[in-house]
Amino acid sequence: LTGNSVTNQSTSRRTGLYLIPVARYSYSFSRTKEFNASYNGRNNEPSFAQIQPVTDLSNPQFPIVGNPDLKAEFVHTLNMRFNNFNFEKGDVLFTNISVNMSQDRVVSNTLYLTGNKIETRYLNADGNYSVNGFYTWSKPLAERKYTVSFNGFANFSHNINYVDNAKNIGKNLILSQGASFQINPKEWIDFSPGLNYTLNKNDYSLASQNNTKVVFFDHLMKRRISNQHQS
Repeated sequence: LTGNSVTNQSTSRRTGLYLIPVARYSYSFSRTKEFNASYNGRNNEPSFAQIQPVTDLSNPQFPIVGNPDLKAEFVHTLNMRFNNFNFEKGDVLFTNISVNMSQDRVVSNTLYLTGNKIETRYLNADGNYSVNGFYTWSKPLAERKYTVSFNGFANFSHNINYVDNAKNIGKNLILSQGASFQINPKEWIDFSPGLNYTLNKNDYSLASQNNTKVVFFDHLMKRRISNQHQS
């Protein structure tokens, strides 16, 4: 990465070589049941604006100070999946979970200065990660005249930044659970009543006044009637 700032009369250059491991594993219990797991990594280099060793005063109210000692972020990703499909019975089960963990993530340090100026600096921080998972399950009943389905997901993220040189930890949790019941009394008509519940919660270690907790509860009804039987 090579960059030149005409305004600040500065030049920055950095190079990097990374060996990134990749691993995959797959196991088939049967023709319809399978487990898969994979691991890979990736690196993210800081931008030129984040490493230039001078103060950027393009906007005097919001100065930016780069950090030439920044390391490149490295992200570890682990993904696991299990699925079981019975095409004869119509049973479906699908689950997935993924984990992302960052080393040396480039984060901002926001400094509130006199004169209502807000200065941004950058540094590396560990402790950033996220976990995501979801599932889908459905089962037909009474020769597929009825189908019961459940689905849900969970997301959790743990992020770090700094405010006036103090670490601020942000946590976000999202939980959702849904259920539906499909009714197919005839080939040309079906009804699908359903319910869904979602929780979204945010917590901040420094700005606790910004903590939030929101709950959504939805219900739905879908109806399909084929054209030849509409009246």
